[in-house]
Amino acid sequence: MSENIIQQLRTIGDLLLFLGGHRVAIVKAVHSTQPNFSNSLIELFGKQLKGKMSYGWINLDEIDFNTVEARLLIQKWMSQIGLRYRKRIPPGYYLFKNTDAFGYHPGTVDPQIQALFTLVGGIGAILVGLASKDASQGFDFFAKSFEMGQAANVYGFFSKRLGQQGRPGSSERRSRQQRQVYNDELSKAYRLLGVPRNASLTQIRRARLDLLKKFHPDKNRDNFDKYNRLAQEINHAYELIVNSREST
Repeated sequence: MSENIIQQLRTIGDLLLFLGGHRVAIVKAVHSTQPNFSNSLIELFGKQLKGKMSYGWINLDEIDFNTVEARLLIQKWMSQIGLRYRKRIPPGYYLFKNTDAFGYHPGTVDPQIQALFTLVGGIGAILVGLASKDASQGFDFFAKSFEMGQAANVYGFFSKRLGQQGRPGSSERRSRQQRQVYNDELSKAYRLLGVPRNASLTQIRRARLDLLKKFHPDKNRDNFDKYNRLAQEINHAYELIVNSREST
């Protein structure tokens, strides 16, 4: 576990105070009572910035986005990032520098994780666990590799953002890069749920529920925490898709 404190920000006021007190910060926005912040991501930035990065998280279900202040902030941040304005910010990781939004990454898990969790009770875990004669170690190995891949994607994009000159949103090239990342991650979300991009919301909801039933943690008590994480990733993909379809 990282020694860095991930601060919960319960209101827009908390968020502004947090950003005002930290030069560089990453804030994760989730539809959950748990941040599910990637420790691998914290470790990567810890090596690069030597403790200069701060971390926070917000539960999007607790934030009031109907206030004038919230709407103006969302409009400002989406403009700085290079994405269109929405009534609510999409879930994922946000990079801030001097209170300005410098980048956004949904942090969608690799869709192949479904195959991992399907196999992990049998061949998938056994192959890696043979050396230690412990299949659960094989499970941990695969799960860690997926988290590292997810963290590496976010880290790579944010590191590039921090190295770019100028203010956020100041170049069409940067906005184009941001939109590409967003669209790629959105495509991952559709693949994770196993639905096409032209699927109806009803089909998307049904796919989400089917996956949550299939990979429910209570059905996999031996690896409850890992399956609980997968359920959270399924919900994250669903919320990302729903947000992308919200009107401005």
